[in-house]
Amino acid sequence: MHPGEFPNICLDLDHFLEEQFPTEYAMRKEKAQLKIAERRHGDSSSGSLRDGKKADSRFSKDDNLLLKEDLQNVHVGVGCDSCGMYPIIGKRYKCKDCKEKIGFDLCETCYNSSSKLPGRFNQHHTPDHEFKLDKSQMLCTILFRSFLDDSQQDNIPVVYLPDNIPDDDDDDLDRNNAADSNNPTE
Repeated sequence: MHPGEFPNICLDLDHFLEEQFPTEYAMRKEKAQLKIAERRHGDSSSGSLRDGKKADSRFSKDDNLLLKEDLQNVHVGVGCDSCGMYPIIGKRYKCKDCKEKIGFDLCETCYNSSSKLPGRFNQHHTPDHEFKLDKSQMLCTILFRSFLDDSQQDNIPVVYLPDNIPDDDDDDLDRNNAADSNNPTE
């Protein structure tokens, strides 16, 4: 279920879903409408804060939308160049050899398939290029920074984390550079 109000859906998509999955779509729609009605009437099961203020009903215990597992692998702004999934949800594999700014990315399913597609749209990707697992978590970063802005307005103490956490490849590179600087060749 969407965390806020019922999301606006393209009418064509709405009709397509109703035609293809009539029972499932009707059940989900009914459940969503019921949740909206509960929230408007002020469900007493949603928690309250220590100072007596009512907690924001968008973040009730029943909604597992903001769990780390749900959001940590959403790659906002990046699509799979094979199947077209946008955004990539799950593991993202980025081509190490492509030099274009846009790069070449695959979702986990396409990466694990035996299909080896060349690049499209003037990409210089070839099937013999190597991939690396991209561990960036853009959506988490965006949401965390949004949380920071909100918590600073509410005077909530915040522990700051580093902006960039090195990949495993970066650790190896740093170790190699350190070894080279400790053993001069001259």
